[in-house]
Amino acid sequence: MKIIDCFKPAISVINQLKYPQKFVLISCIFIIPLSLMMYLLISEVQTRIDFATQEQLGTLYLRPLRQLYPKIYQAQLLMANPNFSREDQTQLQQLKREITDQIKILETLDSKIGNQLLTTDLFKQLKESWRTLEENQKLWSLQTQKVYSSLILEQINQLRFQVGDQSNLILDPDLDTYYLMDTTLLKLPEIHKILVDILLISQDISQRNQQELSQKEYWTITTLSGLLNNYNEKLKRSLEVSFNHNPAGNLQPKLGDKLNLLTDNIQTLNNGLSNMIRTGDTTNIQQYAQNAELNIEESLKLWDLTIDELDLLLQLRIQGFMDRQIFLSILVLITLLIVIYLFIGFYQSVMQTVNSLSIASQKMIAGEMNETLHLDNQDELADVAQSFNNLAVALVKANQEITSLNQQLTSENLRMSAELQVTRQL
Repeated sequence: MKIIDCFKPAISVINQLKYPQKFVLISCIFIIPLSLMMYLLISEVQTRIDFATQEQLGTLYLRPLRQLYPKIYQAQLLMANPNFSREDQTQLQQLKREITDQIKILETLDSKIGNQLLTTDLFKQLKESWRTLEENQKLWSLQTQKVYSSLILEQINQLRFQVGDQSNLILDPDLDTYYLMDTTLLKLPEIHKILVDILLISQDISQRNQQELSQKEYWTITTLSGLLNNYNEKLKRSLEVSFNHNPAGNLQPKLGDKLNLLTDNIQTLNNGLSNMIRTGDTTNIQQYAQNAELNIEESLKLWDLTIDELDLLLQLRIQGFMDRQIFLSILVLITLLIVIYLFIGFYQSVMQTVNSLSIASQKMIAGEMNETLHLDNQDELADVAQSFNNLAVALVKANQEITSLNQQLTSENLRMSAELQVTRQL
């Protein structure tokens, strides 16, 4: 089977069409897959933009949660104080008003984006728990309120995890933003919780006169010290990975000093706790409590900065995707315009050649072909024109020969007529 036989159907279809129809057919076959490919490419870029935008919703929701989180712990610390004074009561009431205001801010935000993050039900549970605590604060003891606040903290944690899951933060594809997410969503909240627990037990130990740890306190502090050291190492390692894989180069200058300050202070606190565990001496427990308070403040500052930098990187990523989308659209548009321009030029070139051949053939028929056909083409149509010229030259030559023969016949006819005339006269 010859190769040409494979193309007989295509040749048959093309032969049935005029040139405008041929160009329309080829253009459609070319444009349809190109448009589909462009659509899929733009859709993929848009999917990534939507993914990063969803992450931004997560950071937006985490901000009021971050403000609410430490206030609940501060209230819990005040309610756990055995020497609860009138000043503490005033401070506690102020904290509760701030918590109520923060929950209202969170409620406004949840009404806007709660459906996208699927947080509405969890927020309603949190809001209801806080309302219950407020309504019963005059009936419940401080210890009961402290225990109930632990339930509220657990609900905040559930809400935080829900935000991380539904906002795509937990699935972030880039190392720098992934570890920033890990820091804000997991590491710093856990460190904050451990530091508050250390502060609580330090508060309990400092209120009694014994200079040695009880068995329960020993194991509690040992556990907290181990957890604190573990999370401190993980925090430092996570942010260092984020620094090393940060193309924008904005993380190390913004977060490096705060990270080192926090991790060094936590290490100092942990060394003190380890010494207390080893010796059982609680003389410096007040110093350890002060160090824990200092570390809590530093962790909150790093928390805020990390969320800000995470937001910045997400915005840069979205802007990069949008720029890429615009670039692709412009590139494809320019390519299509060039293709259309060349198609029109090709069509005009073919039709110009066809028209030239038609005019030349009409001149040949009329016998007015005095010169050869000249075309600017360098393609196969130029070969057709050359063959046409060769045919025209051959026809002109043949015509000249026929004319010459006709002239000779005419001369012979005249001579013979003259001879016949003479013959008749004779």
